[in-house]
Amino acid sequence: MLVALGIIMLIPYKTGKTCMLGYKTMLSLTPIPSIILWIIAIVIYSIAKKRAKTYKLT
Repeated sequence: MLVALGIIMLIPYKTGKTCMLGYKTMLSLTPIPSIILWIIAIVIYSIAKKRAKTYKLT
């Protein structure tokens, strides 16, 4: 879900502000929040994967 939100922030938006990438989006700092969301998603995924491996019932 966080990855999808990061992608949605990169989509051009007519009435938005001009972002660092040079086109209008919902946020003027578009690449930064997208990258932060992707990093959070990777951290959550890796923690969940590690816990699933640790607590795996056989």
